[in-house]
Parts: sequence; structure tokens; C-alpha cells
Amino acid sequence: MNGLVLDTSALLAYASGDSVEPGALLTLAQEDPEQEGWIPALCLGQAQLHVAGTPAANLLDLLIDADRDIRVAVYDGPTSRRVARVAASGKVPLDVAHAVTIAVLYRCYLVTRDVATVAAVAPPDLEILDIADSWG
Repeated sequence: MNGLVLDTSALLAYASGDSVEPGALLTLAQEDPEQEGWIPALCLGQAQLHVAGTPAANLLDLLIDADRDIRVAVYDGPTSRRVARVAASGKVPLDVAHAVTIAVLYRCYLVTRDVATVAAVAPPDLEILDIADSWG
């Protein structure tokens, strides 16, 4: 695997302080030059919408600070077509489909707290890291 993709649920777990695991996983990935940390733009936008006006918004800002080597995966024309097809295939929100699309495209683990929703559109070979019941 080439790195990690954090979906909206993982970003919200990190920003709310419910889970230290997303931040720890990203830190470990950054220590390996062959690993990349990705945040899909739609997941970031959805997470920012949920935490707008709260202290958790500051944590999201720190996560994507220029000092960190975490990439935001764009949502452009070609990506939108791919994401829409994935979302339609399993009737999942666009942010979930964007996370799955980026994880498949870059051959990364998908970090989530919502495995059931992700599984609706995940190909069988997608590696999913479920943080719902982990470090806390």
C-alpha cells in the first residue's frame, strides 16, 4: 500500500478528539518516504461543514497546514465523473465515494469509522482500516 486516505468520519473523529488514531496513522505514514497521506477534498469540505464555528475546526486546519506533508485530493471534472459513478453504484454520499475513489486510485488504505457505508462501494481488494473501536 502507498499510504492512507482519511474519509469524513476519520476527519471528524480526529477533529473532535474522539480518536487519536487518524493523526497517529498520518504521523507514521509521514515517517516513511514511500507513504502518502491523502484527504479527499469532498471529505475535507464535509468535515469542515460539520465543525464550522467550533474549536474542532482549528484541528482540521492544523491537519492540512503547509508544514504537514498531507495532500488534499482535488475534485475536478474527471474526478467528479468517477466519483459520481461510484456514489450511484451504491447510493452513498459523494464524500464517501470520493474517499473510495482516491484510495483505489493511489492504492492506499482507507481510514474510516463508517465501514458499513464504505463497504457498499468498496472493491473487494480495498484495504479498510476501521477506527470505530480502536484506540479511542
